[in-house]
Amino acid sequence: MILACPLRVRYPLFKPLILSIVNLANNSLTGEVPSFLANSSSLLLLYVSHNKLNGEIPPTLFNNPYLAYIDLANNELSGHIPSISLNPSPISYLGLSTNNLIGPIPSSLGNLAMVETLLLANNHLEGSIPEELLELRSLQTLDLSLNSLSGPIPSFVFNMSSLVYLGLGNNSFSGELPRDIGYTLPNLRNFTITSNRLEGSIPSSLAKISRLQTLDLGGNAFNGGVPDLGTLIDLEVLDLGWNQLEGNITTFLHSLTSCTKLVKLYLQENNLEGILPRSIGKLSRKLQLIMIGGNKISGTIPIELGNLTNLNTLYMDRNLIAGSIPPTIGNLTKLVILSLSTNNLSGPIPSSLGNLDQLNELYLDANQLTDSIPKSLGTCIHLNNANFSCNNLKGQIPKELFSIASFTLALDLSYNS
Repeated sequence: MILACPLRVRYPLFKPLILSIVNLANNSLTGEVPSFLANSSSLLLLYVSHNKLNGEIPPTLFNNPYLAYIDLANNELSGHIPSISLNPSPISYLGLSTNNLIGPIPSSLGNLAMVETLLLANNHLEGSIPEELLELRSLQTLDLSLNSLSGPIPSFVFNMSSLVYLGLGNNSFSGELPRDIGYTLPNLRNFTITSNRLEGSIPSSLAKISRLQTLDLGGNAFNGGVPDLGTLIDLEVLDLGWNQLEGNITTFLHSLTSCTKLVKLYLQENNLEGILPRSIGKLSRKLQLIMIGGNKISGTIPIELGNLTNLNTLYMDRNLIAGSIPPTIGNLTKLVILSLSTNNLSGPIPSSLGNLDQLNELYLDANQLTDSIPKSLGTCIHLNNANFSCNNLKGQIPKELFSIASFTLALDLSYNS
């Protein structure tokens, strides 16, 4: 039966489609960016990140007088970044990270007078940062990480006072950081410049950037002392590892006790000296990772270390630490990795290590540990790699170790008694 419909159509059945927002992100789309999007006179926002788009970016896309938001990140786009002829361009957000883009950063990006976010990370860009970018006076987020950029970082970058995020890591930048960086970038919350060729001292003025949350200077050639950063009360990640820093770790760690939001601390592979202070137990209760291996730290392990009950990773290897392993390490029940190897530790392995039932990796090798391996380690049912070699251990190997089904990598008991 066919029913008559009395409803009257007041609008045409076929109406021109007017798109102002296209959101196709997080799919498996292939092919090139359609040219009709680039030529649209209504499109304002374009989200096509996290797909498999390839080919080159249509030059007209960046010269659309209406398009303000372009996110092409996490695709397989290739070729050069197109030139921008519109001046000023309406683009406020440009995301091109994680593609296969090549060539230099075009100087025409200086026409992005209204851009607030510029993401070019994880491509194959080369050359230097063009001086024309100093015109980007509204820029808050600049990420150029994971490219092949080189040369000194232009001074204007450190004078972009509106910046909240500055990512320059994993390039080949050289030179030094300006001494007044803490005064010229007062709004920074994330500063990442890891794995470059920077040298000189770490500016003490960094302590003036009061809202800094991430400070990543690792993997460079910074030298000299470590400045007091205790004023950075919002700091969550501090990475100074893999440099040539010197000075006393005692006072530096004590200064960090006021950083109550600290989650990750990297100080490994430097030339830091001194002893671990008892105030290490007053570091942030949120602390999950400490890496201080490969330094010249001496003294003993403070029993107060056992207060840091949220730690899941602790590397203290390759230092000059002596004395016994304090039983309070057994309080760190969230530990997944514990490395105390290549020190001067002596005495027995505390049975309290059996409390670490989340432990995957345990490294106690190259010390002077004595007595037998405690049977309690049999309760560490997630262990897959343990090294007790090069000590003075004796007695029988506890059968409990061989009841751990997760041992899949290594159990090294060599060079003992």
